[in-house]
Amino acid sequence: MPGAQPICPVDDIIQQVNKLERSGHAEIVLTGIHIGQYGQEWKDGTDLLALLKKIEASGFRGRLRLGSVEPTELSPAFYQYVLRQEWICPHFHIPLQAGDDTILRQMNRHYTTAFYRQLVDDIRRSSADAAIGLDIITGFPGETDGQFERTLQFLNELPFTHLHVFPFSRRSGTPAAIMPNQIAGDVIKERARLLRQLGEENTGLTCGSLSVSRLTWLSKVAKRTADAKASRPTICRSGSVQKASGRVNLLRSGSLLSLNMGWKVSARPELIRKTDQLSCSA
Repeated sequence: MPGAQPICPVDDIIQQVNKLERSGHAEIVLTGIHIGQYGQEWKDGTDLLALLKKIEASGFRGRLRLGSVEPTELSPAFYQYVLRQEWICPHFHIPLQAGDDTILRQMNRHYTTAFYRQLVDDIRRSSADAAIGLDIITGFPGETDGQFERTLQFLNELPFTHLHVFPFSRRSGTPAAIMPNQIAGDVIKERARLLRQLGEENTGLTCGSLSVSRLTWLSKVAKRTADAKASRPTICRSGSVQKASGRVNLLRSGSLLSLNMGWKVSARPELIRKTDQLSCSA
């Protein structure tokens, strides 16, 4: 992806996703750093949306999921395209990091809470089925009780489906490590607990029904995977697949294949648990 990593050419990505699909892998994840900026360095009109359209035109018959995309890199044209496609998971992982504008500026995030709210609201209005995941960092240096409360309130107002909570960790050599007003560890731990509790409560409220077309497509994918025959999954509006007892694994040989557009195709075992728990979308 942009930066120091070499960018994987479009043709190579198309070849690899189709090869993986023919090998029986039910889901492929496109990952990288700032994947929303894919292709911009070439200055020839190539971007992530153009890549997805070329994958579609190639005859790809599997299921595709996108990794984390920055809020400033999600255009209406992009997310509307994704939501119209039955072969792309209706899943958006959009880092937030804080629900307070002062903290966002101190984190050097290039958006405001108002911008983020508008983006998430627009996606939710476009699709009740979409899974919307958020990242939050709590305990950033200088975060007051009032700013933390504003983050809690902001999250309560957002139509998200799952929340990833990261306690701030002081790392030597980073600007945040030498910022004043570092937060005590026990305070960070308690704030993280409250955020995770909020996330679990919100996820529990999202269960509902996917569209008939998505359920039909999911059924076809499940039939192509050996692990899906254990029992019938329950479908949630978040786009996640959950089982009443145990788990249903829609992934071949228990592995989730990830196509890192900055480097190469690789198995990502660490993603399996996250995907099972949060959003193994259809």
